[in-house]
Amino acid sequence: MIRAGAKSATTPKETFAGQDVVITMVPNGKIVESLLTGTDGILAGVNEGMIIADMSSVTPTQSKHFTELAATPKKKLSKNIKNCRTDLRRRRH
Repeated sequence: MIRAGAKSATTPKETFAGQDVVITMVPNGKIVESLLTGTDGILAGVNEGMIIADMSSVTPTQSKHFTELAATPKKKLSKNIKNCRTDLRRRRH
């Protein structure tokens, strides 16, 4: 794929640097948190206005925690982490 123009990256930060939208879809909250946090996590390289849509199998409590992680003073996407499954349930009612 690299020969065809794909870019190579070794960390979540590197993978999503410069992107407008990031979608995570992993089996549990522990993995989501590991992707978001740390010096090489997604939040370490976030751009202002970046949208992070989490479609993982997480609880509403975990989803709220991830939003709070993104709302730290250095981050500017406090309302952009969404648990899409929870958001869709609200829209159906």
